[in-house]
Amino acid sequence: MHASATRFFTGLGRNTALLMLLLLPLLGWGQQPITALNTAYNQSFDTFAGTLATQPANWTYSGTDYTPGGYYSRNVAYSNANSTYGLRESLGSTDVSFGAKLGTAEVNNYDFSVVNNTGATITGFTISWDVEQYSQDTRPTTIDFSYSLNGGAFGITGLTGTTLTTASVQAATTTTNLAVTAVTSRSISISGISLAGGQNAVFRYAFKGNNGSGSNAHLGIDKFSLTATGTVPTPSFFPAPTTLSGFTYVAGNGPSGNQSFSLGGTNLTAGSAVSLAA
Repeated sequence: MHASATRFFTGLGRNTALLMLLLLPLLGWGQQPITALNTAYNQSFDTFAGTLATQPANWTYSGTDYTPGGYYSRNVAYSNANSTYGLRESLGSTDVSFGAKLGTAEVNNYDFSVVNNTGATITGFTISWDVEQYSQDTRPTTIDFSYSLNGGAFGITGLTGTTLTTASVQAATTTTNLAVTAVTSRSISISGISLAGGQNAVFRYAFKGNNGSGSNAHLGIDKFSLTATGTVPTPSFFPAPTTLSGFTYVAGNGPSGNQSFSLGGTNLTAGSAVSLAA
């Protein structure tokens, strides 16, 4: 459990604390284990239904507005209600993005937390996602990416690629759904880091509403993919004892007695194999 969570619970009564512990999965606290290098984690958000209870595991949204929430479909009547939504193309569509329509100057963070369980040091990440825009008005709503390592400050050190996406706007103040969902694909890489085993990283999407007349866009993220990179340690083996002797005997008086040894190793994986020769 996070230290901040521990401090939080100490100020609560026993019954309240127990209730909060039961609600932790719904609140989205947790870390996605990364168990292998060069293996992608993918999140489509297709099970997100615009409710707190359907947030994907290990994703946490700082926004608390789920009213009206639910699904927002591009090809139905425009709604100006600020809320968190499962954004989709049409009624019944199963391709869903996590999104929101924000209020004036509202900023909410959508965080994905991971922990390094690979057995190696992670030295980089490759990450891709789509930003999807479903409506437009006069405010340039934005989504920007940053990350934090092991509780450090958020930033973009060692990052290559474009992190910021700005919604298209229209000159008139007549809000409307777009004729076609606008999709902006992003792909970035992070290098030069050192994330040891058991350490964590948080990847953040900052949803930002802007000022001025009109409204912010219905904007979301979809098709998230993350791959950790690094150097896989070379397996090594060590016997104990390192040598065996005493196998000689006089003809007619053998064979020699049985002897045994143990074999240990480091950086072993499920595919590690040993061949023994006499």
